[in-house]
Amino acid sequence: MANPVIPSSVEQPRVLHALVRKRAELAGQIAHKEFELQRTLGELTHVDSTIRLFTEDVDVGAIRP
Repeated sequence: MANPVIPSSVEQPRVLHALVRKRAELAGQIAHKEFELQRTLGELTHVDSTIRLFTEDVDVGAIRP
């Protein structure tokens, strides 16, 4: 169970190892969701731009989700 984050002197290395793995998993999920959010925001910007091609008067911020 060698892990550079976990010191060899800890009393509960298995518990700590499991917590470190869980933290890594959650951090990975957050990174993935942030990537997806940025991609979706880009798509929204493109749709807004296309709407404005048809009419510049529209307030896209008033369009409810």
